[in-house]
Amino acid sequence: MTLAEINQKIESKLDSLSAILEKKGFENFFKQKDAIKKYLHLTKKDINNLQEESYYFCQNKQWNDAIEALLYLVLFEPEQPYHYLRLGVVFMQTGKLEEALHTFQAATYLNPEDPTSLLYAGNCFLQLNQLNDARTAFQCCVDISKNNPEYKEVHDLANQTLQELR
Repeated sequence: MTLAEINQKIESKLDSLSAILEKKGFENFFKQKDAIKKYLHLTKKDINNLQEESYYFCQNKQWNDAIEALLYLVLFEPEQPYHYLRLGVVFMQTGKLEEALHTFQAATYLNPEDPTSLLYAGNCFLQLNQLNDARTAFQCCVDISKNNPEYKEVHDLANQTLQELR
Protein backbone atom coordinates (compact mmCIF):
# COMPACT_ATOMS: atom_id res chain seq x y z
CA MET A 1 0.00 0.00 0.00
CA THR A 2 1.39 3.39 -0.97
CA LEU A 3 1.38 6.60 1.02
CA ALA A 4 -1.43 7.93 -1.19
CA GLU A 5 -3.51 4.78 -0.62
CA ILE A 6 -2.98 4.97 3.14
CA ASN A 7 -4.04 8.62 3.12
CA GLN A 8 -7.18 7.66 1.19
CA LYS A 9 -7.95 4.81 3.55
CA ILE A 10 -7.52 6.99 6.62
CA GLU A 11 -9.67 9.74 5.14
CA SER A 12 -12.45 7.28 4.32
CA LYS A 13 -12.40 5.83 7.85
CA LEU A 14 -11.91 9.04 9.82
CA ASP A 15 -15.56 9.44 10.80
CA SER A 16 -15.89 5.87 11.99
CA LEU A 17 -12.58 6.08 13.87
CA SER A 18 -13.79 9.23 15.61
CA ALA A 19 -16.97 7.42 16.63
CA ILE A 20 -15.00 4.44 17.96
CA LEU A 21 -12.66 6.69 19.92
CA GLU A 22 -15.62 8.55 21.36
CA LYS A 23 -17.33 5.30 22.34
CA LYS A 24 -14.31 3.34 23.63
CA GLY A 25 -12.17 6.24 24.70
CA PHE A 26 -8.72 7.03 23.40
CA GLU A 27 -6.89 5.05 26.05
CA ASN A 28 -9.05 1.93 25.72
CA PHE A 29 -8.73 1.91 21.94
CA PHE A 30 -4.94 2.05 22.12
CA LYS A 31 -4.66 -0.62 24.82
CA GLN A 32 -4.95 -3.11 21.99
CA LYS A 33 -1.53 -3.74 20.42
CA ASP A 34 -1.31 -2.43 16.86
CA ALA A 35 -4.76 -0.83 17.18
CA ILE A 36 -4.33 1.53 14.22
CA LYS A 37 -2.81 -1.14 11.97
CA LYS A 38 -5.64 -3.52 12.82
CA TYR A 39 -8.30 -0.85 12.38
CA LEU A 40 -6.93 0.02 8.92
CA HIS A 41 -6.35 -3.67 8.07
CA LEU A 42 -2.71 -3.06 7.26
CA THR A 43 -0.55 -6.08 6.58
CA LYS A 44 3.18 -6.56 7.04
CA LYS A 45 3.45 -6.19 3.26
CA ASP A 46 1.71 -2.79 3.46
CA ILE A 47 4.19 -1.66 6.12
CA ASN A 48 7.13 -2.93 4.06
CA ASN A 49 5.84 -1.07 1.00
CA LEU A 50 5.53 2.11 3.05
CA GLN A 51 9.09 1.64 4.32
CA GLU A 52 10.36 1.23 0.77
CA GLU A 53 8.43 4.28 -0.35
CA SER A 54 9.82 6.34 2.55
CA TYR A 55 13.31 5.24 1.53
CA TYR A 56 12.59 6.31 -2.06
CA PHE A 57 11.38 9.71 -0.84
CA CYS A 58 14.57 10.14 1.20
CA GLN A 59 16.82 9.12 -1.69
CA ASN A 60 15.08 11.63 -3.95
CA LYS A 61 15.02 14.38 -1.30
CA GLN A 62 11.23 14.52 -1.31
CA TRP A 63 11.34 15.52 2.33
CA ASN A 64 7.66 16.34 2.94
CA ASP A 65 6.57 12.96 1.57
CA ALA A 66 9.34 11.26 3.53
CA ILE A 67 8.20 12.93 6.75
CA GLU A 68 4.59 11.93 6.14
CA ALA A 69 5.49 8.31 5.38
CA LEU A 70 7.81 8.06 8.38
CA LEU A 71 5.22 9.61 10.69
CA TYR A 72 2.81 6.89 9.60
CA LEU A 73 5.46 4.25 10.24
CA VAL A 74 6.00 5.64 13.74
CA LEU A 75 2.24 5.61 14.30
CA PHE A 76 1.78 2.07 12.94
CA GLU A 77 4.89 0.60 14.60
CA PRO A 78 5.74 2.84 17.56
CA GLU A 79 8.05 0.24 19.08
CA GLN A 80 10.51 0.29 16.13
CA PRO A 81 13.44 2.60 16.88
CA TYR A 82 14.69 2.72 13.29
CA HIS A 83 11.54 4.56 12.19
CA TYR A 84 12.34 7.30 14.70
CA LEU A 85 15.99 7.37 13.69
CA ARG A 86 15.13 7.84 10.01
CA LEU A 87 12.47 10.43 10.82
CA GLY A 88 14.99 12.33 12.93
CA VAL A 89 17.49 12.36 10.08
CA VAL A 90 14.83 13.74 7.72
CA PHE A 91 13.93 16.40 10.28
CA MET A 92 17.63 17.34 10.40
CA GLN A 93 17.74 17.55 6.61
CA THR A 94 14.84 19.98 6.65
CA GLY A 95 16.23 22.11 9.47
CA LYS A 96 13.62 20.96 12.00
CA LEU A 97 16.20 20.42 14.70
CA GLU A 98 13.89 20.47 17.72
CA GLU A 99 11.68 17.82 16.10
CA ALA A 100 14.80 15.82 15.25
CA LEU A 101 15.95 15.92 18.87
CA HIS A 102 12.59 14.61 20.07
CA THR A 103 12.65 11.71 17.62
CA PHE A 104 16.26 10.86 18.47
CA GLN A 105 15.26 10.83 22.12
CA ALA A 106 12.52 8.30 21.32
CA ALA A 107 14.98 6.16 19.33
CA THR A 108 17.43 6.21 22.24
CA TYR A 109 14.69 5.27 24.68
CA LEU A 110 13.57 2.34 22.51
CA ASN A 111 17.08 1.07 21.83
CA PRO A 112 19.56 2.42 24.40
CA GLU A 113 22.32 0.08 23.15
CA ASP A 114 22.44 1.84 19.76
CA PRO A 115 24.49 5.04 20.05
CA THR A 116 23.59 6.30 16.55
CA SER A 117 20.73 8.50 17.71
CA LEU A 118 23.04 10.14 20.26
CA LEU A 119 25.54 10.96 17.51
CA TYR A 120 22.79 12.65 15.50
CA ALA A 121 21.44 14.41 18.58
CA GLY A 122 24.92 15.76 19.28
CA ASN A 123 25.06 17.18 15.77
CA CYS A 124 21.64 18.80 16.27
CA PHE A 125 22.85 20.40 19.48
CA LEU A 126 25.92 21.70 17.64
CA GLN A 127 23.73 23.29 14.97
CA LEU A 128 21.65 24.87 17.73
CA ASN A 129 24.89 26.10 19.36
CA GLN A 130 24.06 24.20 22.57
CA LEU A 131 27.60 23.06 23.22
CA ASN A 132 27.13 21.55 26.68
CA ASP A 133 24.26 19.39 25.44
CA ALA A 134 26.33 18.43 22.40
CA ARG A 135 29.24 17.36 24.61
CA THR A 136 26.89 15.29 26.77
CA ALA A 137 25.34 13.57 23.74
CA PHE A 138 28.73 12.80 22.19
CA GLN A 139 30.13 11.56 25.52
CA CYS A 140 27.15 9.23 26.00
CA CYS A 141 27.61 8.02 22.44
CA VAL A 142 31.30 7.29 23.08
CA ASP A 143 30.53 5.51 26.35
CA ILE A 144 27.86 3.29 24.81
CA SER A 145 29.83 2.42 21.68
CA LYS A 146 33.35 2.00 23.09
CA ASN A 147 33.25 -1.80 23.49
CA ASN A 148 31.05 -2.59 20.51
CA PRO A 149 32.80 -3.17 17.18
CA GLU A 150 29.46 -2.85 15.39
CA TYR A 151 29.46 0.87 16.23
CA LYS A 152 33.16 1.60 15.71
CA GLU A 153 32.50 4.25 13.06
CA VAL A 154 29.88 5.94 15.26
CA HIS A 155 32.30 5.78 18.21
CA ASP A 156 35.15 7.30 16.21
CA LEU A 157 32.99 10.14 14.85
CA ALA A 158 31.59 10.98 18.29
CA ASN A 159 35.01 10.77 19.91
CA GLN A 160 36.60 12.99 17.24
CA THR A 161 33.86 15.60 17.58
CA LEU A 162 34.10 15.46 21.37
CA GLN A 163 37.87 16.08 21.17
CA GLU A 164 37.29 19.06 18.86
CA LEU A 165 34.84 20.53 21.37
CA ARG A 166 37.40 20.47 24.19
